[in-house]
Amino acid sequence: KFIRIPAGVLRLFRSEFDWQYESTGESHCNGRRIFLQRGKVWGGSSCTNLGLHFRGSSQDYDGWGVPGWGSVDVLPVFKKTQHDVTGRSDEANGKDGEWFMDDVRYQNPLSKRFLEVGAAAGLGTNPDFNDWSH
Repeated sequence: KFIRIPAGVLRLFRSEFDWQYESTGESHCNGRRIFLQRGKVWGGSSCTNLGLHFRGSSQDYDGWGVPGWGSVDVLPVFKKTQHDVTGRSDEANGKDGEWFMDDVRYQNPLSKRFLEVGAAAGLGTNPDFNDWSH
């Protein structure tokens, strides 16, 4: 039942719908084994993901060095497909596309406090990961 609810994905970890893979002991992690969630269903792990979308950084696209795939080339495509309802910058976000984009509805207060402490320590914040000017 949780497989049809994006927020339910956390209930799928280490369940009958998960292969429950672990790495071998990692030397750089003091021998700790790293858990890797993988979907044990028709459709695989695409059925057990959060449904989140993040663009790469502009440096990623520019670093490829492939004509037509630089950040100035792909940004219009991203904007054309995006239907952003957050009210963020029109420079970075599209409003008329088919991919609905919104903030996570539940935000843990501890996460907000963590970001505030980081900002107070001079680390800054990024209110829009799709805006490459940050």
